[in-house]
Amino acid sequence: MFKFVYGQAWISKLFLGLLAFAFIIGTAIMWGPGGLNFGGGNFIIKVGDIVVTPKEYLLELNRLQSAYGSKLSKEQIKKEALNNLLITAIFAYLGERDGFYVSKDEIKMFIKKQFSDKQGKFQPTLFEEYLKALKLTPEEFERMIRTTLLANKYKTAVYSTTYANKPTVEVFLLPFTLKLNVEIIKLPYKDFLNRVKPSNGELKKFYETIKENLAEEMPPSVEIFFVKTPKEAKQLVEKIKRGEKIKPLYTIPLKGNTKKLPQNLLNLVKKVEENKSIAVVRDKSGYFIGVYREGFKKIPSYDEVKDKILEIFKRVKTVEWMHSHIEELAARVLAGKYKGEIERGEVLAFNLMEEFHLSPEDLFHILGGETILKVPTSDGIAVIRVLSVGWDKNLSPQLEKTYELSVRKGLYLKKLQEVLSYVYKTGKVRIEINQNLVNRF
Repeated sequence: MFKFVYGQAWISKLFLGLLAFAFIIGTAIMWGPGGLNFGGGNFIIKVGDIVVTPKEYLLELNRLQSAYGSKLSKEQIKKEALNNLLITAIFAYLGERDGFYVSKDEIKMFIKKQFSDKQGKFQPTLFEEYLKALKLTPEEFERMIRTTLLANKYKTAVYSTTYANKPTVEVFLLPFTLKLNVEIIKLPYKDFLNRVKPSNGELKKFYETIKENLAEEMPPSVEIFFVKTPKEAKQLVEKIKRGEKIKPLYTIPLKGNTKKLPQNLLNLVKKVEENKSIAVVRDKSGYFIGVYREGFKKIPSYDEVKDKILEIFKRVKTVEWMHSHIEELAARVLAGKYKGEIERGEVLAFNLMEEFHLSPEDLFHILGGETILKVPTSDGIAVIRVLSVGWDKNLSPQLEKTYELSVRKGLYLKKLQEVLSYVYKTGKVRIEINQNLVNRF
């Protein structure tokens, strides 16, 4: 039933106001005491006279299930659905309280827009099929639209109060306008490996902490067995079903090349792969039995990867030591006692931030006159000497506009969050959650 509904591209527009920010805000409401009342009745949420019905909750559960599949647990989906609907209900209530109004004509125009063809002609049959698929009456659908449009009007009003001033935008654009002439000296860990001499016990302990990262993904496979008589075939299948360990004649990885197999075995492998179970093929010599085995993670033993463990251990410990002694090492680099790998040139601040994970504060320090940056890296440390500072004034208007909108959107989301926090903390808006009914889904 829901495949039809959520398979339509236009249907996502129905909850446009909700989707625009719900996942960014996340679990904005802190479940607990305060303005929330956990009661009973034939509703899921009540915020003033704004009511969310069990049917709406079920639709939102199915929407999230369709969007996330197995990425979220059932409880996570339930919590997310409740949170999404609660946020919309709160903004709809606030919109109504502040004098916003949704007319019948607005609702009609919304419906016409959502259920029109590419030429803009309203398709009543499409609308009727949609309502039938979701088991909604026209009145129920109109009420849902009214709630969504009310919430949208309130949020639009909040957005209209935000403004991205020029100095703020310039700060956000700083990584793209600040040009630096630099000398970068990279001191690699390989020059200090002889400082680390681990014992076998230390390596084994280290292996236990990282062995999961060394796991190899083994693909699904088909184990093939051979017996001569029907009786032996039946007995073997029963043993396999009981989980007894029996050495197979062949093990065929399903991601490997199976084209070289004899035709009878190739047919057996295909049959097993399709059914993901047990299959039997008979030929003149006897019975071939194929068994599907799920893929798994194979963790190598310590002895198999001892040399690799030693290499990783020495690198990790050497880099840790270099990071903890960065001031001392940087001073020696600047004094010429360690040469390192030297790079010189002009670079945008953004590229420098990307490569060395610099923060905006680092850029402010450079603008304040700091010329030496000491940076820990994954391979050791780097010393960045700022030789001169310049500006790139040829930014595209599109980039400036993008960051202006980004700043404004950030302020908008912050204000919405503040509204939700205020509603919850003050308890001035009565919110009812029918937890008994929620638990039944």
